[in-house]
Amino acid sequence: MKCPRCHSQVQPNAEHCEFCGFNSSVLCSKLGDHWVRLDRLTDPANCLRLGERRILESSLDEFERRFPQVFFAVYFGVLPQSFSSSEVAFWLLNHAAFGTQEITKRNEYGVVLVVDPSASTASFGLGYAIEMMASEIEAERILRLMSPHLLKGDYGRAVQTAINQLDKALRKIGKSSLRDPRVSSTHALATDLGLTPLRTPARTALVDQEPSNYRLD
Repeated sequence: MKCPRCHSQVQPNAEHCEFCGFNSSVLCSKLGDHWVRLDRLTDPANCLRLGERRILESSLDEFERRFPQVFFAVYFGVLPQSFSSSEVAFWLLNHAAFGTQEITKRNEYGVVLVVDPSASTASFGLGYAIEMMASEIEAERILRLMSPHLLKGDYGRAVQTAINQLDKALRKIGKSSLRDPRVSSTHALATDLGLTPLRTPARTALVDQEPSNYRLD
C-alpha cells in the first residue's frame, strides 16, 4: 500500500511512512479522532444538481442490491490547502460510519471517492478488504475515465462512470467472496468538512487502508 501523503510504498503493518513520517495521528491532530456519518453522496461544495443526485441515488441503490456488503460513498468538498484528497479519503475510511436503513457496513468494505473541484483533484480510498481484491491500478483506471467529465464540471456523469466501472470490477472478482459484515456506529469531530457528528469514540487505524489518487489536469 501507499502513503496517502507522499505516495511512497508502505508496508501493511507499518506504524508510519519511513519516507515522510506520515501516520494517522498526523490527520487526527487536525481533523479529530472521532467518527462522522458519511452518506452515499456528501456534497458541501454543491457540485450536484437535484436531478443528478436522484439519478445517482437510483444507481447506488442498484449497486448496493448487487453488492450488499460494499459501501460506496462520494464526498465533494473544497479542502483546506494543507490537505490532499488522498489524505481526506484515508481519514474518512478510518473515521466514517457507513450506514443504510438496512445494514451498517464495515469500513474495510468501504470505497470513498473524494473530489476537490477547486484543486481539480480526485482520490479513491479503498477499505482493506476491497483493496486486497481490487488493485490500485483498477482505481487509477477508473479515475482516468472520470477525468474528462470532472474537468468539464460534469460531476453527475463522472460519478456515474465510477459506479459503473466499480460495478464491473467487483462483478469480475465475484461477490460470493464478500462476507456479510455488521458493525455499530460511533462519534465525530468539529471541522468544516460538512459531515454529521456521531457520539461514540473511534478506534483509529494506522496506514491500513490505501488511497489511490489522480490529478485531473
